Parts: sequence; structure tokens; C-alpha cells
Amino acid sequence: MLDRQFKVDHPNKVWVSDVSEFRIGDKKLYLSPIMDLYNHKITPYSLSPRPTTNFTNESLQKAFNTEQPEPGILIHTNQGFQYQH
Repeated sequence: MLDRQFKVDHPNKVWVSDVSEFRIGDKKLYLSPIMDLYNHKITPYSLSPRPTTNFTNESLQKAFNTEQPEPGILIHTNQGFQYQH
């Protein structure tokens, strides 16, 4: 559990994520970034016209493939429906 401890002493120990919605003209675009709390680096992210579970899974999978964290990493999200399913 993160328990509001936002200072992390090693990379790839705690990642945070959320879904952000942007309006572009009459359309919406959704962003799912993964941020490492150690240095606030945004690891790979995904963009989508719809906020689906596949969309958030894509950003997580990209982050795992790129960063290759050790077992036991904590991933904290806002618990939106994309992360609960």
C-alpha cells in the first residue's frame, strides 16, 4: 500500500497512473501515463479515443517491457473502472 508515501528511494519500486481526458475539437482523447515516483519519469504511455481496459493494460505492458522492474513493484492508480477490471 502506498499510504501517501510519495518519496521513493529507488527506481521502479512504485509507479502511479491515472486516465486523463482531453477534448480536441469535438472529439475526446484519453491518456494513460505510468510515472515512476522515484524521479517522476513518465515511462511508456498509451493514447486512445476510448477509455477501455485494453488501453490502460497497453500502457502497463509497455512500461513492464521497457523498464523490467523487479518483482514486488507497487502500482498505484485512482481505482477507476479501467484498473478494477
